[in-house]
Amino acid sequence: MPLSTATGPRRRSASRFVRTILVAAPVGLGLGLIPPIGSPAAQSAPSLEVNDFERQVVDIVNAERSARGLAPVQPDRRLWDAAEAHAEWMAANRRLSHTGAGGSTLATRAWAEGYRYTALGEVLARGQRSPEEVVRGRPCDRWCGTVCDGSARCDGWKQSPGHWNIIVSPSYRDLGVAYVAGPADMPHWWGILFGNSRDANQPLDLGGGLPATPTATKTATTPPTATRLPSRTPWPSATPTATVLPTTGPEVTRTAFPTASPRPPTITPVSATATPAPAQSDARLLGQVELQGRADVSGVLVLVNGSLASVTGVDGGFLLPKVASGIVVVEVVRPGWLSSRAILVLASGERRDLGATRLLAGDLDANRRIEYSDYRGLIASYGQCRGSTRFNPNADFDDDGCVAFSDFGLLFGNYGRSGPSAWGQY
Repeated sequence: MPLSTATGPRRRSASRFVRTILVAAPVGLGLGLIPPIGSPAAQSAPSLEVNDFERQVVDIVNAERSARGLAPVQPDRRLWDAAEAHAEWMAANRRLSHTGAGGSTLATRAWAEGYRYTALGEVLARGQRSPEEVVRGRPCDRWCGTVCDGSARCDGWKQSPGHWNIIVSPSYRDLGVAYVAGPADMPHWWGILFGNSRDANQPLDLGGGLPATPTATKTATTPPTATRLPSRTPWPSATPTATVLPTTGPEVTRTAFPTASPRPPTITPVSATATPAPAQSDARLLGQVELQGRADVSGVLVLVNGSLASVTGVDGGFLLPKVASGIVVVEVVRPGWLSSRAILVLASGERRDLGATRLLAGDLDANRRIEYSDYRGLIASYGQCRGSTRFNPNADFDDDGCVAFSDFGLLFGNYGRSGPSAWGQY
């Protein structure tokens, strides 16, 4: 993969704003392998603005690695800079994504800071309220976005095998950690960038950290040119302030629409021969879908309880105006990508914004797992372009008209993953 022309966020000056420490949510991952080019000299840099939450994440990660007989990962100032720049961008743009400023990736961000890696991995999160929650999860309740583990915790990196495998991988020697408080209505952004290199570690003095107190909170400011998520279909009526609960991945927003005053339930007498009234179908769902590798998100099927309910347009947004109350399973599916699913309990008349979810490229045989059969399917169409009888449009993940190395890179980066993933997990 050529990286010589890759661009990414550069190291910030010492005047960048100080972030405080409060809470966050889960995650995504990436992996890159490339021969190192150049050898930046190791040096002890002045201490960056390390806060207590970031320092605690390092301690928790290394405690988990030690419990498995693994060597600790060491802070590296280059990875720290890359992780913090991306977390600041995510908070400012309100977007949990491995693709950052100017289309940067974890690889180009590390490279831009001078980190010539041989292995690289990234985990991201938004919504959890402490280092313990983001790494090990929080006590289980009915709002869990992941399964509960043996310690009755959920919604942490530890409950997501794909992300946990990055954290406890023996492949990594160095790390950079970022926590950004974020705006008041969408707080707590986290990221860890793991790496290994033939170059020496460039150590970072973590010091005592900055106090994790809510009084010091500074909100990330969106720059004038910030790119936001594609616009979504508006609700027909005005939307009251949403109540956001911590969840996995791009945070699912659960929105309550209260009336001016609660109404007592209406009791209707039913005779012995009366036909029971059907379940009310006036709940509404709003959501957003992203396809890894491409901007055009049209053609994604939106299934509700197994039945087709909608098909997305170019921006990936969808609105389901009539959904039966009760337990609802929403799944979004497109050939060539792993599906994503949300399991909900909807009240009659409820309107809920599911937020954004991302489908991962590579599931060419639609068996809900990215594996060797998908690799063979891509190779069968490799080098072919539109107009060729051997061209497989589902293998053209980046939609550039040809099945090329960039498409192979997307599949390889997701190799071994399975679905459907929890809504917003990646």
